[in-house]
Amino acid sequence: MELNDKNNIYFYLPGLIVERDRLRTDPDFYYVEVSIDGQVQEPSSQSVAMSRNIPNLDVLKAFTSNANSESLKNEHFLIPVYLLSGVDPGRVSDLPIFLRRDVRK
Repeated sequence: MELNDKNNIYFYLPGLIVERDRLRTDPDFYYVEVSIDGQVQEPSSQSVAMSRNIPNLDVLKAFTSNANSESLKNEHFLIPVYLLSGVDPGRVSDLPIFLRRDVRK
């Protein structure tokens, strides 16, 4: 992505998980970790990479720490849309360009 690009990143969460956890369409909290050439970029408090419900970097640190410690039980439930098969991802024109680095056998 180029600086100041407006790109969407889509994930698919299975309906059973949405129903089980009574999730809404838009998450209350989110954070996107950005890396360049494998180097994680430090977040800023004005970043659009985190939800407005995360008011400062201390809350972000607690949020990411909790997410990292609790996320293994949900591993592989949240997957990039390009790995889906048989599911309509919505408007194709809204999807970003995918740079895939996964290994195919």
